[in-house]
Amino acid sequence: MRALATLAAFFFLLLVSCAPLPGGAPFAEVAYPTEQSRALVFIYRHDELAGARTPTVEVSGQPKMEFHNLGYAWLSLPPGTYRIRAIWPRDTGLQPAEDSFTFEPNRTYYVRLAATKTSTTAAVTGSRVLPIAFAFSGVTSVRIVEREKALKTLPECTSVLRRPAS
Repeated sequence: MRALATLAAFFFLLLVSCAPLPGGAPFAEVAYPTEQSRALVFIYRHDELAGARTPTVEVSGQPKMEFHNLGYAWLSLPPGTYRIRAIWPRDTGLQPAEDSFTFEPNRTYYVRLAATKTSTTAAVTGSRVLPIAFAFSGVTSVRIVEREKALKTLPECTSVLRRPAS
């Protein structure tokens, strides 16, 4: 009976730790204040590894941001080339994802952060499969997506409000 209670507590904590983090305002396709001759860049996260583990996102010359799953931020940037890098917490086992993008004036860009799950770890004992470890395992990416594809997911997103300590 004690083992059952311990197992129930474990799964409860696992579910709580994987609950989505609260965000700010939901995404809406409205006029975002951006100056003439600047690029409007939406960065959003929509991936399979939802939960409390958040990557820190760095955009050249901008404050760092933490992205919960289904989080988004928008930036008004002068034209130029920018490096966007998503750095996952070390204990997730996920490698940083980064790429450089050239943003042109008076255009809108949609940059998606993602982590895709690739495997799970389990042990087989007789006829039972027992989980022996829960670990994030996957491939991460930072890439520009087409407007139509982004607008299928962005309405589910809320703005990123949290900033990590510098």
